[in-house]
Amino acid sequence: MKKTLLVLLTVITLFTVALLCTACYSFGSGGLLFIEVEEGYAVTGFSGKERFYKNFTVDIPSEYNGQPVTEIADGAFAGYTSLVRVTIPDSVTTINGGAFLGCVLLTEVDIPDSVTFIGDAAFGGCILLEEIYLPDSLVHIDDNVFHDCSSLVNVRIPESVMYIGKDVFAGAGAVAYNEYEDGYYLGNESNPYKALIKVKNTSHSNLTMHSGTSVMQKGLIESCPSLASITFEGGVPAYYDEWGNPTYPYSELPNLSEVTVKAGSVPAYAFTDCTKLTTVVIGDLVESIGSDAFRGCESLSSVTLSGSVTSIGDYAFRDCHVENVYYSGDIGAWCSIRFGIDYANPLYCGAKMYLGNELLTALIIPDTVTSIPAFAFANCQSIKSVVISDSVTDIDIYAFAYCRYLESVDLPDTLTTIGDDAFRDCRSLTAIEIPNSVTSIGINAFIDCEALTSVVLPGAVTRIAEGVFAYCDSLKHVTLGQSVTSIGDRAFGDCSSLQSVEIPDSVISVGIDAFEDTPIKTNVYDNGIYVGSVNNPYHILLKVKDRELDACQIHSDTKVIAGGAFEDCKVLKSIVLPDGVVCIGDSAFKNCEKLSSIHIPRSVTRIERYAFTNCKTLKSIVIPISVTDMGTDVFDQCKSITIYCEASQQSIENKNWNTHWTFAGIPVVWDYTGES
Repeated sequence: MKKTLLVLLTVITLFTVALLCTACYSFGSGGLLFIEVEEGYAVTGFSGKERFYKNFTVDIPSEYNGQPVTEIADGAFAGYTSLVRVTIPDSVTTINGGAFLGCVLLTEVDIPDSVTFIGDAAFGGCILLEEIYLPDSLVHIDDNVFHDCSSLVNVRIPESVMYIGKDVFAGAGAVAYNEYEDGYYLGNESNPYKALIKVKNTSHSNLTMHSGTSVMQKGLIESCPSLASITFEGGVPAYYDEWGNPTYPYSELPNLSEVTVKAGSVPAYAFTDCTKLTTVVIGDLVESIGSDAFRGCESLSSVTLSGSVTSIGDYAFRDCHVENVYYSGDIGAWCSIRFGIDYANPLYCGAKMYLGNELLTALIIPDTVTSIPAFAFANCQSIKSVVISDSVTDIDIYAFAYCRYLESVDLPDTLTTIGDDAFRDCRSLTAIEIPNSVTSIGINAFIDCEALTSVVLPGAVTRIAEGVFAYCDSLKHVTLGQSVTSIGDRAFGDCSSLQSVEIPDSVISVGIDAFEDTPIKTNVYDNGIYVGSVNNPYHILLKVKDRELDACQIHSDTKVIAGGAFEDCKVLKSIVLPDGVVCIGDSAFKNCEKLSSIHIPRSVTRIERYAFTNCKTLKSIVIPISVTDMGTDVFDQCKSITIYCEASQQSIENKNWNTHWTFAGIPVVWDYTGES
């Protein structure tokens, strides 16, 4: 419809131009019409027949009725075939669609450095307009803005522009573009290649974009379905919506198989779901790769990274099947990359790593590295051995997780921390010597290391974390240091060959199923199953044999009630904890629905989370003054209970009592000294 109107206006002009005299009339603000808008007023055109006067100019005022004029309305001056010049005040921020559509004699427009938006076909059909200077404030150029401006030669695109719509210069055949490789560009004095407007041949398979390019005309990439390879000399241009959010059209290319980015950065989501992409090359001037940048590139098999890359965002390579990663830097530089969570590192896809063109099998961490970052070598399928220098003090989470061909690791005596999942699922790792310097080993650090046969833990380690050696099927012997105080949930669960663990006297807390599904030697007393040491075989009550019994006598030498020991004993009515017990574990009596009486001795110092959850029949309980640690939700769903605390309410502020240890509405008697 717009094209038809433009053609009609053009035909009319051929007759009009010859008849008009050379006199020029200026109307300033006289006769202009305005409507109220959100920020002030918009000019909508003239009130009378002024539009038919011979050559005239318009000076739009900056104010109307004491309010700023901020917009030129849709179609405000459309079809004003005698308008030759317009001056726009710096109060205006928006030139709406069709504002000067078909102003065939318009030769001069002063657009101030306040305008941020020019709407659809705003200057369409202005056939005598030769030059347009777009201001540094401009952000959005909508579709068809200069459509059929057949005399337009010079156009300035400022750096501020983030969006250029479809067919902006269609029919403007005289525009003086800047050429580079296969593209036609427009820009400004400092960057002539700011915007890629069109390509020379839409059937070409290769395209190289200039390093200065940051924006493309909307629909440009989609018009080149044959593109198989794109080289970005600088950053990766995007389309932007009206709120400034970038969108990337590259997934629309059905044959795109290779991408090279030489400088700048790879933005988040830039190549998401480019399903035919097989090869990515990141050049020496690229510092960062954004989150989800190559997510869903399911055919991606080869990634080349330069030593200049310092950060890779979350999920950058998720749902990819990278087979080979070629790195141009050294191991020190690799260990300085900040990887996001899993699949930020392309190795995490199960790739082999090459330093240059040499396959990395023997990894040596140099003395320039003090910390091996999270996910640094996770799922690398080429590494067989690792030697870590004495400079390293920390191995972060998942650093070597899923390295299934890793056979040996040499750890330095300066190492203090092994993070969560650091060696998870290293299935070929047969032995590891943990140095005495290590004080912390994280959750699941060696889970699924199915070839690991023995472990000696250093004396400085106080906590055996959850799942740390779970599913280590070949693990037979574990030696715990004399400083260990706690063993986490399933710490040794499903170690199907585990024969012995000597529990030191220092252990005061044991999690749920810490030794579940292992052949470890246990001791039985009454209805309880225990583990311990030569000195005290009944140190830890792991669980009961029969959860249908209504009573259980606990051995007098027991120090720890393990997590879940009596969980789901639904007919258990009463229990007496002997003097000497120091810890009631996580969920120890959870769901003991018939439990109405329990004695807690003054030897108890820890009551862990959920210990009495859903003990519906429990009417009262005395918490001795000895308790220094109280977990969260200890009495969840104990709706009939009254809690008697020997301590004062003020004194627990200096103890490790969770602020949610009980619930509003449950009565608590403080400073209790008598019988409940």
